[in-house]
Amino acid sequence: MESISSLYVKYQDQTVLTKSKEFAKYTIPSLMVDPTQRHTSAEVLDYDYQSIGALYVNNLTAKLVMALFPSGRSSFQISLTEELKALLEAEYGDDALLIKASTAELERLATEQTFKNAALSKLFRVVKLLIVTGQCLVYRDSTLQTYYVWNLNNYVTRRDMSGRVTRGILKQVIPAQELPQSILDDLQKQQYGVKADTIVTQYTDIRYELTPSGRRAVVQNYINDKPVGAEASYPEHLCPYVFPAWDVPSGEHYARGYVEEYAGDFARLSLLSTDVSLYEGEILHLLNLVDEAGGSAIDDVTDKPTGSYVPGRAESITSFEKGDYNKLNTAYNGLESVSQRLAMAFMYTGSMRQA
Repeated sequence: MESISSLYVKYQDQTVLTKSKEFAKYTIPSLMVDPTQRHTSAEVLDYDYQSIGALYVNNLTAKLVMALFPSGRSSFQISLTEELKALLEAEYGDDALLIKASTAELERLATEQTFKNAALSKLFRVVKLLIVTGQCLVYRDSTLQTYYVWNLNNYVTRRDMSGRVTRGILKQVIPAQELPQSILDDLQKQQYGVKADTIVTQYTDIRYELTPSGRRAVVQNYINDKPVGAEASYPEHLCPYVFPAWDVPSGEHYARGYVEEYAGDFARLSLLSTDVSLYEGEILHLLNLVDEAGGSAIDDVTDKPTGSYVPGRAESITSFEKGDYNKLNTAYNGLESVSQRLAMAFMYTGSMRQA
């Protein structure tokens, strides 16, 4: 039987990881920061020469989050099944108004949870990751009433042909003091000398099994490839570990994001922005050419204060600038064309220069 750490390595897709980091570079590089490296040093990010991608992704994220989780009103409606209706009738009788009021109160209370403990900011990150990389892993902490969000640097998945997750493994590199007490007690029983500041690698295995009552999620934690803590089991829809995805092609284990659909334009935007930035620096590079045979000497005209008298002739000194404005203007027009196409795709309606 393979260890949980070897399964994690086996299920990790380096192509998907590389692709996700490239799309993050085009848009928001910090989305693909590797949290497993946080105990060594701050990760050096590879930034692009443009921030248009970040502007468009943030714009689309805001629109989607406000549509999915509107402030001040419920983002969903409870539909009464026969079983739920029977429970409410046992509580309130046949009073339809009381039943409707009770479901409305449940909707209100559930919506309030979305805005507690900065949870909405975590949902913004979820949507950004879906747009850029196509997937993420979310943990709903019912005790602290907040969310934890991880990118592809922290987890792997297996999916069936319909796109449903059959298995997911979360990897965390954390100090032992952040582990739940039940896991710490289990480690001590296994005679592992773990101190509070000891850095441990914890794997969380989430397996989905088919039972007579429906699909269930079985969750087990591992440290040093040994199970620690009690195994937990949840009905599929109540599992605190959620694997949202943007678009999962049939037969693939990992999803594809919205940015990938416009990868060509983002790549061109990145290339043009890089070239334009470097070319702008060349154009601003000024050289003074001195013809010493014409009566001027470089030492005579260098670093002289205004109003100084120096020997020479004005015709023997000329200024030289690199670059061609017409070329730069053509590149700007190309950038504008790409930006306008992406603006339509990402629902950006801000002011745009008419080229």
